[in-house]
Amino acid sequence: MFIAVAPDLDHLAHWFLGANAGFRPTHSLAACAMLAIVAWVLCRPWHMRHGGALPLKACLAAAGSHLLLDSLTGLHGDPLLWPVWDRLFNGYLALLPAAGSMRLTNFYFWRNMALEVGILFPALGAWVLWQTGTLRQRLRQAPVICGALAMVFAASLWMGSQLQR
Repeated sequence: MFIAVAPDLDHLAHWFLGANAGFRPTHSLAACAMLAIVAWVLCRPWHMRHGGALPLKACLAAAGSHLLLDSLTGLHGDPLLWPVWDRLFNGYLALLPAAGSMRLTNFYFWRNMALEVGILFPALGAWVLWQTGTLRQRLRQAPVICGALAMVFAASLWMGSQLQR
């Protein structure tokens, strides 16, 4: 989960140091790939000691999911191809509202975060279960929890698409 929200750590510099929040290279494919690789390398010894392996593709998917969710606001662009190209790319499918001001006291910022978690957590959980081959088993063992997560996912998508732009 940390890998998925890490590209927004640049907001800390904006909030606490007054840095310019305009151009955000942390929202590029290169930065997300580097973040995923560093997280994978750092977490690998821990996972190996505890009898498992953290797949690199899971780290890449988590980092990339942030860029996907940001593109679903449809309002601002991200420098996806930085450092090769500074052009900003934005998505045209607006399922999530833009938070507007990035102040910690902004209600819409926190609402956006809740919607993103409501979409990301169930989707990532289902993907991990599918990758490990345990999705069907978990659906049989805990149908209420799986159903609740599916409802949270669907409700978050619906609420995000219904909000005023």
